[in-house]
Amino acid sequence: QGLATCHTLRHFSIDYAPFMRPTINTVAEVLVSLRGLPLLETLKMSNVMLSPLPPNDGDDAGHVVTLPNLQRLSLCGDATTISSLLDNIRHPRSTHLELDQSHIGDTELPRILPSIQLKLSGGSTVDSLPYATFKTLVFGLDFKLSFLIRGWSTALDMENEEEALDREIPDFHLELPRWSLEYPQIWDVIPLNEVRSLWVLSNLSGELSMTVLSELFSRMQRVSDLCLTDWSSRSVNDLLCSPTHRRALETSPNTPVHLVLPQLTGLVLRNVLFEACICHKE
Repeated sequence: QGLATCHTLRHFSIDYAPFMRPTINTVAEVLVSLRGLPLLETLKMSNVMLSPLPPNDGDDAGHVVTLPNLQRLSLCGDATTISSLLDNIRHPRSTHLELDQSHIGDTELPRILPSIQLKLSGGSTVDSLPYATFKTLVFGLDFKLSFLIRGWSTALDMENEEEALDREIPDFHLELPRWSLEYPQIWDVIPLNEVRSLWVLSNLSGELSMTVLSELFSRMQRVSDLCLTDWSSRSVNDLLCSPTHRRALETSPNTPVHLVLPQLTGLVLRNVLFEACICHKE
């Protein structure tokens, strides 16, 4: 309650280790405190496991907090907690949203997806307009083998990938466990139709099947630049030689797997891993 008196506070962070117990009891208490911080620019809450809001208590609007100056919102932890906070914090459309759900369970993932979709569609932002569409999208496995989805409202320079990704803070960052890589419901909540620059990370073991890529490409028909980073040569060949794989993957002669990006003009391959080739000389 004392936090609510710090009206000029601009940066607020609560960071617990995953095995520690928090001292804050409920989402409602956090929202009450945030209501007294109208100048807040950064809000980070990591592994804060709070009691959720009562379902259908008849006063949903009474929990909503508006933070008109918020520039960065970073949330990590329990899916129910994160969902409650996403649904009840209003901020500008330009706020950078970072969600770390790398330890979420398979039963928790469907719980948070509606809140993410509501946020990205502009349904829980201050602005009346929809959330900014993504012109640049990055997805795939990072060095920790977590599944990342990052979106920018502008098109980044494909030729200077590493510099651009390090310099430009994403408008949206979602981190999930590796097993959720091909979870189809994830892609239903991410706006893909305006993507121009696409980076696909780490397909060394073929985690991204041609079937999944076909589905994603069908939703991103405006992509003009494609960058594949840390792919095996076999996966690259599978992608570029799609007619062979259409024949291999089709369940019947009339159901081919199409890999089509009609506006693609640039393709960049980075850190391609070539398998050893043993030749026999007679």
